[in-house]
Amino acid sequence: AERLVAWLESGKVDVRRLQTRFLHGKAFLVGTFKHGVVAGSSNFTRAGLTTNAELNLGNYNPQTVEQVQDWYDEYWDEAEPYDLAEVFKQRFLPHDPQLIYLRMLWERY
Repeated sequence: AERLVAWLESGKVDVRRLQTRFLHGKAFLVGTFKHGVVAGSSNFTRAGLTTNAELNLGNYNPQTVEQVQDWYDEYWDEAEPYDLAEVFKQRFLPHDPQLIYLRMLWERY
């Protein structure tokens, strides 16, 4: 969790959250050697990319890639900056043992 928080706070990544509507579509835009898009049912998780039965299609047609990029940009612009590092800090980084003990007492009694 500490390495993830450090990466999220490094300034190398922007995180946004779309709260105005539900977004379930998934597309991976790639642009290393040749621009392309992979769109389909996979979530960007270990299981979604390795073991689940998913269906994804890749496309390198420049017009298609541009349309997907425009779709992505529309949602990105609508989304708001989100401090994901803070979420991980609160949930996974070590807590003060005294606070843990007090929380255990609170939950128990």
